[in-house]
Amino acid sequence: MIQVLLGLLAGSLLIALTVTVQAKFIEPSLWPALKYNLMILPVVYIANTLLNVSFTKGQENFGSLAVVVGTQVGIYMTCLVIFSAFLLHQYPSWNTLFGIALLVAGAIVLNR
Repeated sequence: MIQVLLGLLAGSLLIALTVTVQAKFIEPSLWPALKYNLMILPVVYIANTLLNVSFTKGQENFGSLAVVVGTQVGIYMTCLVIFSAFLLHQYPSWNTLFGIALLVAGAIVLNR
């Protein structure tokens, strides 16, 4: 179970970081975006592999893919909020925090 959570956390951290870095430093036009996405391809590959293994093992452990994916979405959104605050100086509103709380509550409800 710890391996599943660590895989979900690591994969979500990597993807959230690449998205936040792109929003901060990459010009929103075709060529810079293509160049950046080619550069981060190994990182995204590793993140997706971690998530894939975690989804598979989590589904075996919990018996429900919905629980695992719900947990991953909550972890990912939390990572995005944290990286947005530190890198983009975009601090979460009450609506954002409430939405994340609903995601976490939904994952808890799915787990029962």
